[in-house]
Amino acid sequence: MGAPPIPGDGTVPVAFTSVPDIGTYVAKIIADPRTINKKVLAYTEVLTMNQVSDIMDELSGEKSLRNYRTAETLEKAIADAWEALKKDPKDVAAFYSRAISEYHYSWGVRGDNTPESAVYLGYLDFKELYPGVAGRTIRDFLREVLAGKGSGIRY
Repeated sequence: MGAPPIPGDGTVPVAFTSVPDIGTYVAKIIADPRTINKKVLAYTEVLTMNQVSDIMDELSGEKSLRNYRTAETLEKAIADAWEALKKDPKDVAAFYSRAISEYHYSWGVRGDNTPESAVYLGYLDFKELYPGVAGRTIRDFLREVLAGKGSGIRY
């Protein structure tokens, strides 16, 4: 198995959330009258995939493999999947290829998973609402992974 794909060139910022922090974030949001009938982007930190790989390299003392999936490659995969689905709408492989490629393109090329994008769409920023709440960082998560104990990071 190769390295997981890095959408685009790895320089697009991505908002990360550690799964164990979600309960804390949700508890804060639902107890806050400022969030009634509002959407909130809850996240721990914003990094590029290259920064995540750099942190892994630093902590592990090794050079990580970087498997870039360029914007052009993603665009072609999306177009190919759409063509396959036009021919056979029940083509499960084409459906999954399209879904994964569009998801990767969204956050890894367009940069849709950032606080700036969320605020533009009308979301409140968790960090602005609760500046004292800190979650598990990517660095902490990767330390746990390297110690054989890591689980649960989302982007």
